[in-house]
Amino acid sequence: MSKEVKQQEEQNTVMPAIALRGLTVFPHVLIHFEVSRELSVKALEQAMTAGSPVFLVGQRDISVESPREQDLYQVGTIANIRQILRMPGDNVRVMVEGQTRGSMVKLISSDPWLEAEVREIPEEIPGRATARTEALMRATYELFQHYAELAPKLSPDLLIHVLASQEPGHIADYIAQNIPMRNSDKQAILEELRPVRRLEKLHRLLEREVEILSLDSEIQTRAREQMSD
Repeated sequence: MSKEVKQQEEQNTVMPAIALRGLTVFPHVLIHFEVSRELSVKALEQAMTAGSPVFLVGQRDISVESPREQDLYQVGTIANIRQILRMPGDNVRVMVEGQTRGSMVKLISSDPWLEAEVREIPEEIPGRATARTEALMRATYELFQHYAELAPKLSPDLLIHVLASQEPGHIADYIAQNIPMRNSDKQAILEELRPVRRLEKLHRLLEREVEILSLDSEIQTRAREQMSD
């Protein structure tokens, strides 16, 4: 075994994993969700008992009940468990805080819970913002304000948090976490490791979401006018 490979393996960590269906969790975000599958509940319990983080990774096909390595995305989020609540029935509600992106080297076990060897993906430290990056952030702020006007259920605190941030990667992560988007689009944001490129992708996706909301608003307005007539 070469010295380089050995150092690589030493940087990897084995931890319980949870296959997420229809959900993507981003770093530096606090989120709660329900867990119902027995292997996921056991993974949570193992992580709590061991005091270890848990690897949250998206499932490609949400209909697969017992996922294998090929059913999971490679890039996910290493998270700390903050709270576990037992719900009526067999469901568990968990609160987690995303820490950093992680790459699944391999799935070690799938019974009685998922366990994966994970390599932490270091955050790219942003350099001094260029004029182009600043323009991109301003355009995203403006577009997100427009989105907030079209989505009345959006929390005002979300808009304040986005406007207060000056980190392009975090802005992209935070918006992607908190607005309804196709899960494949959220995964694409998660897998983009370059902060500015990540914000560019988010901006394109946000443009589409604003267009959809605008069309939806027009359709509802026309429907109300027709009913009134």
